[in-house]
Amino acid sequence: MSVDDRDAIVDADQVSYRYGARPALNGVSFTITSGTLVSLVGGNGSGKSTLLALIAGVFAPDAGSLICRNRLRPAIAFQRSMNTDELPLTVHECVMLGRFGPHRLLRRMTRADRRTVDEFMEKLRIGHLARKQLRDVSGGQRQRTLIAQALAQQSDLLLLDEPSAALDTEGQRAIDELLREQTNAGTTVIQATHRAQDAAGSDQVLELADGHLIKYA
Repeated sequence: MSVDDRDAIVDADQVSYRYGARPALNGVSFTITSGTLVSLVGGNGSGKSTLLALIAGVFAPDAGSLICRNRLRPAIAFQRSMNTDELPLTVHECVMLGRFGPHRLLRRMTRADRRTVDEFMEKLRIGHLARKQLRDVSGGQRQRTLIAQALAQQSDLLLLDEPSAALDTEGQRAIDELLREQTNAGTTVIQATHRAQDAAGSDQVLELADGHLIKYA
């Protein structure tokens, strides 16, 4: 699972980040090549979610340099979105939000948009939930909805926080297959995960502990 000679999409050099006085990442350096499936592993508080937020551009490093060469706005799916939970959205409407970005808010939805949304809803097996309110579905169904929303954005960089959380074995298998399908199509997928199976099936593994990178393969 070593880095090959494809173009790098993310380069980190001695990246550090703090929440107030508390260090979250300490001098982390790595390179991620485009079109790969990357797993960020480590226990709670290891820095996985912070690193995802830095790559997404939500935070900026306190020290070091982080260069992201994605062409499109990153697509992000965190474990839980309180904003979408509180809004009166159906599952279909939530996934449809993935088709709108900062520069597309005023345009009308097209047939192509609807096909894309329907495609990912079916692949994630939530098509039958289209008219259900997001707040009324199970945790696993909500997780699949948020992943479908991110996939519907069709970015070249997909960032996922525990994508298999709250899913049964069948749901986990469906996510695994879908993520590999995305990388085969050229998308770079970076997932924070606790599952050993995810690391074993990845192209690269970054293991974090207390904000330090302890494994890079």
